Amino acid sequence: MTGMGNRVLVTGAGGFVGGHLVTALRRAGYEVVEHTLGLHVDSSSDMTAVTLATAPELKPSSVACDLRDETAVRHLLRDVAPDAVIHLAAQSSVAESWKKPGETMTANLAGTANLLSAVRDVAHRCRVLTIGSAEEYASPSAGSEFGPVQEDLNENSWCMPANPYALSKYAVWLLVRQFFAAYSLSVVHVRPFNHIGPGQRAGFVVTDFAEQLAAISRGEREPLLSVGNLEAVRDFTDVRDIVRAYVALLRGGRAGDVYNVCSGQGLSVRTLLEMMIAVSGLRVDVRVDEAKFRPVEVPALIGSAAKIRRELGWRPDIPMRETLADVLRGFGWRGV
Repeated sequence: MTGMGNRVLVTGAGGFVGGHLVTALRRAGYEVVEHTLGLHVDSSSDMTAVTLATAPELKPSSVACDLRDETAVRHLLRDVAPDAVIHLAAQSSVAESWKKPGETMTANLAGTANLLSAVRDVAHRCRVLTIGSAEEYASPSAGSEFGPVQEDLNENSWCMPANPYALSKYAVWLLVRQFFAAYSLSVVHVRPFNHIGPGQRAGFVVTDFAEQLAAISRGEREPLLSVGNLEAVRDFTDVRDIVRAYVALLRGGRAGDVYNVCSGQGLSVRTLLEMMIAVSGLRVDVRVDEAKFRPVEVPALIGSAAKIRRELGWRPDIPMRETLADVLRGFGWRGV
C-alpha cells in the first residue's frame, strides 16, 4: 500500500506463524512491535506494557495486552501508534474449538472486534490484515447439509464452516466487510490454507508425525506410528512462503477484499506421511487410531492462488521435502 509507514504491530507474535512473520517483516525493512498473548493489562490505568527498542542490539519491541479487554486494546493502539497491524492472535486449533466453542468465538471474534473498533477510534489510517482460514470454505461431505465437496476454491467460492473454529474465522470476515463498508477502514482478510514448517508445535498432523518419527530415530519409541484419518486431502504450504504473502498483502492487497494464500495443489495426509517417512529414512509400521479423528472431517480443501498471483506476483517456492526435513529436525530427528 503506497504511503504506508513502516511500524507494524503483530498480534500473537509469539506463535508459530508470528516468529516467521516478524523475521520476514524485519528483513523487509519494517519496524515490528510484537504483541504477546495471555497477559491482562489493567484498563483502569493509562499504562500498557510497551517497551520500544532504542538500538538494534536491544530486545525487539514488545507489548502485552488481553485482546478481550476493549479498553486495554484502545490503550495499546494509542500507545504503539502502528501504521499497520497483522492480526495473528487466535485460538487456532480445530480440535480445541470442538472442546471449547465459546472460548474460541470469544478469542477469535470478540478479540478482532475490539481491535477493529480501536483502529476505527484511535488509529483510523492504520492498515489491518486479519488472518482467517481455508476452513471457512469447508464442506464435510457431498450431498450433506453443508453442501458439496469443493476443490480449486477461490475467494468467491461458497462458504459453509463445518467446525467452531471455521465459524469464528468466517464471522471475522463478515466483521471486516462491515467495518470496511461503514468506516472505510483499510482492512484486508486473508484465507491461508494449511501451513507447515519449522517451529510448529505438536498437536497438528505434520508435527504429530514428526514428533513420533524423531523419537523413533533416537531409539526412544518402537517403530510404530499412531495416526488419525489419512484420507483427507489438504493444500499444504511452507509457513515461510505464507508469511511472504502476508508481507506482499500488507503492501498491495486491496482494502475490503479477501485473498487465498495456498499452493493450489492437493495432497492427501497419507501421501504426506509417506513423504515424511521417506525423508526420515526410517522403516516404520503405521496404525490408524480412530480416537484421533475429528467429529466432522472435511474430505478435501484445495485452494486457488490465482488472485494473489495475478495481483501481487506471489507464489510458493520451498519444496515439500525441504519443509518436512526442517520439521523433523525441529523435533530432534537424527538423520540416517
